Amino acid sequence: METGALHKLRRIVESINDLVTEMNAFGFNRHHQVINNNAPTQEDYWKWREMDSIMVDPENIVTRSREEERKKIIEILINGQASNGDDLLVVPIVGMGGLGKTTLAQLIYNDPQVQEHFHQLRKWVCVSNDFNVQSLANKICNSWDTSRDGALKNLQEQLSGKKYCRIDDDCDKEIAQFMGTVTDNLWANKYHDVQFLQNKFIQEIIKAKVGFSGLPKSKQDELDNLVGPIVERCGGSPMAAKALGSVLHNKTSKQEWEDVLQRSSICSYETGILPILNLSYDDLPSPMRQCFAFCALYPKTYHIDVHKLIQLWMANGFIIDKNAEIVGEQIVKQMVSRSFFEYVYQEPIRYLDLSGSDIKALPDDISILYSLQTLKLSGCKELNKLPQQMKYMTSLRHLYTDECYKLECMPPELGKLTSLRTVTCFVVGCGSYCSSLGELKNLDIRGSLEINHLENVTAAMNAKMANLRDKKELRQLSLGWTCGKEEEKQCYEVLEALRTHAGLLALEISFYQGTCFPSWLGMLRSMVELRLFICRKIEQLPLLCQLPELQLLELVGLEKLQFLCSDCTSSTLGKLKDLRLSSLDNFERFCQGGQGKLVAFPQLQILRIGSCKKLTALPEAPVLRESYGGGDYTMTCSAFPRLKILELSSLCSFERWGAALATEVKHPLFPVLETVSIWSCPQLATLPGAPKLRELRVSQENQRMSLGAATAGYLTSLSTLSLWNFNVDGKEKWDDHMSSSVTGMRLTCCDGLFFESRALALWSCFGQQLQDLTIKECSDLVHWPDKEFRS
Repeated sequence: METGALHKLRRIVESINDLVTEMNAFGFNRHHQVINNNAPTQEDYWKWREMDSIMVDPENIVTRSREEERKKIIEILINGQASNGDDLLVVPIVGMGGLGKTTLAQLIYNDPQVQEHFHQLRKWVCVSNDFNVQSLANKICNSWDTSRDGALKNLQEQLSGKKYCRIDDDCDKEIAQFMGTVTDNLWANKYHDVQFLQNKFIQEIIKAKVGFSGLPKSKQDELDNLVGPIVERCGGSPMAAKALGSVLHNKTSKQEWEDVLQRSSICSYETGILPILNLSYDDLPSPMRQCFAFCALYPKTYHIDVHKLIQLWMANGFIIDKNAEIVGEQIVKQMVSRSFFEYVYQEPIRYLDLSGSDIKALPDDISILYSLQTLKLSGCKELNKLPQQMKYMTSLRHLYTDECYKLECMPPELGKLTSLRTVTCFVVGCGSYCSSLGELKNLDIRGSLEINHLENVTAAMNAKMANLRDKKELRQLSLGWTCGKEEEKQCYEVLEALRTHAGLLALEISFYQGTCFPSWLGMLRSMVELRLFICRKIEQLPLLCQLPELQLLELVGLEKLQFLCSDCTSSTLGKLKDLRLSSLDNFERFCQGGQGKLVAFPQLQILRIGSCKKLTALPEAPVLRESYGGGDYTMTCSAFPRLKILELSSLCSFERWGAALATEVKHPLFPVLETVSIWSCPQLATLPGAPKLRELRVSQENQRMSLGAATAGYLTSLSTLSLWNFNVDGKEKWDDHMSSSVTGMRLTCCDGLFFESRALALWSCFGQQLQDLTIKECSDLVHWPDKEFRS
């Protein structure tokens, strides 16, 4: 610093000292005063420091270092009694500044035992140095009563008759009898004197701040001998360790570390952590010290707006840079790391939606959002881990982690979040840093739950501890394995242990490697939806007759399954509305009894079948025989009287629709069918009777199905027609007087519909009502039926 600047600074300090002397001589003291009932008080303008009830402890150092003290105080709170026989038990926590009194109180406040014991009311209150009864009562009640009597009345109403735990943080000597954390060692009935932190934990803090593990091995060996003396300088204070670690963060040479040792002294009860803070201040670059000195304008514990502070630094010329805001933020971060500043979160966040973002990991600091109730991470496909300290987010009620495909596990001790009601996806991990399925035991999970990576469950007992059977509000359950190499017996035992309650409405199982399902699947009499994916070894389904409420059945990749069940009558599948079958390599028929077995799906509305290469026909419909006028009449009833959507794809053996036993058909097979899609069914030559068909999508994979056969029966009902790979058969006869109601047509790879002159009659038929025509990939289109479309 230049000599002139030193003289100037000295004159400023002398002037300040003169002002302080005069202020004391006149007896001036700062105090709060209400000007009138409507005018804002000084407290409205000054926002005081309020510590959160959650600490950020990414290395879990604090939790481990204060374990015994935490247990001791919790024992007093839960089982202790006030010495004066009163109902009020006061436990002051005392110790020098920077020793971790507030941090210890945070551990106690968030302990599950304390939460359960004081479930009626827990309150964290920052008292601050400027204490008055009215403001304290208002803080406890979250009210803003302007009168002392009104505030105390509100307090009495809130606390009366309740077992409560209140922690009063940052108290002064004069109010020690009301406190939970005090600044000095004061008289009390049952006070707890916070112990100095053991050197091994101080060393962990310093190394974490320095980033010691990231240094080259040779550099670690060089500096390792200096770590011990540096630990001694901290005097057992975690705050001093953080500050000193920040000083050493950018120093990588042995000489620099030795220089820090020479300039530092050991913290004690008399000096507190002031020696380390002084060292940390002296180590700041000159411009940064200037910025910090400016902060002396703010009162102690004042809540500083960071952006406003940076702007003031810029206005005073302390930061001269084209990226001044960025430089200012870096200065603030440096001061926070050196324990000069402390981040304060006053406005609680209760809802956070990051759905669909590209984040790979959440910051550990998110664990301090102790008021957060809903965290939505759905569709974060790159997310691979959650914060390790989520166990402290005790207000969390809804956690959405579905479609987070790279998520490796759930954070440890998730069971401590007893308020959780929604966990859309629980990923089973392996290792001590993960939550096991047993963490679900005491959680009242409701709605839907997906459990993935069940291959990491090594014992059925671990799965049983999830206690799914007692979660009566659980409505949808999805269970999934991943790698598909698990032993059959292990998979079966795990699935057996995950037995749920009988009121479950929807169940999904994927990549299960067992050959059969546990018996409890057939006892879910309220189940509405059943989905089974890639269960390759399953040969037989649970008895569908035991699932009377089933409305949706989806089967994908059950390679050994040959039939749905042994008895597919209307009573068996009476409420089924949606049936989806795909990639069933050995699926031959709907019923075990053979093609002669009659089947009825009275409520089925949607039928989708794909990649079932052995299926040759749909199930046959029941036949009714009645006597009338001296003769016997045979009539076929539809197996699908309510079917509206039919989709068939990649059925290489499918050739017929299952008409009933060569009898005279009096009724169409699909009386209310509206939409039909046929893809890659080379053996199919005709389409079924469907008088109400409105939309037809069909591809001609071979020459067995002609365009006439595909459309002739629906000319008067169709409104939309989509054709793939269709040509006009020269032998087909088209009536020039036929007319169609088709208004929309989509043609793909249908060159012959334009090339052949015999297609003109076809266009005369379809062109009359056509309003929307889409043509794609018709590379040989050489003739446009201009005359037919002109009309």
